[in-house]
Amino acid sequence: MTDALPTMNNLYGEGPTWFQAHEPYMRAVAKTLEAAGFPVESWDAEPNAPRNGNISLDLDRQGTIDGQPIWSHDEVNVGWTEDRGWFLNTVDDPHGRDSRHVYDLGVERVAAPASVALAVAEKAGLTIELTADGHPDVDFPDHDSEEDDVPFELALRRYAETRP
Repeated sequence: MTDALPTMNNLYGEGPTWFQAHEPYMRAVAKTLEAAGFPVESWDAEPNAPRNGNISLDLDRQGTIDGQPIWSHDEVNVGWTEDRGWFLNTVDDPHGRDSRHVYDLGVERVAAPASVALAVAEKAGLTIELTADGHPDVDFPDHDSEEDDVPFELALRRYAETRP
C-alpha cells in the first residue's frame, strides 16, 4: 500500500500556516545568494494571497568587475511570487523618476536556491559555480494560488524540513 498525499486540510496542522509556508524557501534562497557572493541586505516572505517574497541585495557590500560595481542601480531585488516565479527587479531614481525594470530569471517556479543564484549571476554577467544543494528544480506551470495544490505545498515544505 502506498502513502496517500496529504490534503490541504491536514497539511498545516502543526507548524507554519499556509500564509507562512514559503518563508523557509525565501530564507534558503537568501542564504544561497549571500554564499554565492551577492550580499543580502534584507529578505521577507509576505503572507499575501498569492504569496510572495523579496530579497534586497546590499549594494554597499557588492563586488566589482574591472573596478566597477556589479550593479550600477539604486536598488536590486530578487523577487518571487507563487503565481509568477522568480525575477530580478532593478530600481533607479534619477531625478525622482523611479525607473523600475523587471527581468524574469527563467528558472522553475520552485527552483533550487542554487539555480536562483546562478540565474542572478547570469543577469549580472558573471559565471559562478555552486555546489548543488540537494533540492530539485520543480515547476508548476498550472499552479494557481486560488486552487488547492498539495504537490506545490510539499515542494515548499521541503525547505522547512531541512532548516538548520
